[in-house]
Amino acid sequence: MKILEIINIDKFKYTLKDLEKEYILNLEFVSIIPIIGDKIIIHEKLLNISYLLSFGPLDCIYGKNIKDKNDQDIIVIIHNDNKTYLKRLYG
Repeated sequence: MKILEIINIDKFKYTLKDLEKEYILNLEFVSIIPIIGDKIIIHEKLLNISYLLSFGPLDCIYGKNIKDKNDQDIIVIIHNDNKTYLKRLYG
């Protein structure tokens, strides 16, 4: 898992960075709207996906049942030291 800071948002295009690299991801959020300066904890496997990734509440019916907090379909949004866990939503 990587901790990345949101440095730019242009609709669904999020620019994220850590100490080594910048990433551009197409992200959509349900029930929360991250802002510039928030941090995202995300699995490395999701950093190389070029299509839109959607994330929503853990109890949402869309997406797989999450059994482990290190699942690659989980992300964490950190805003003002508050953590919000979201899961990847599927169709």
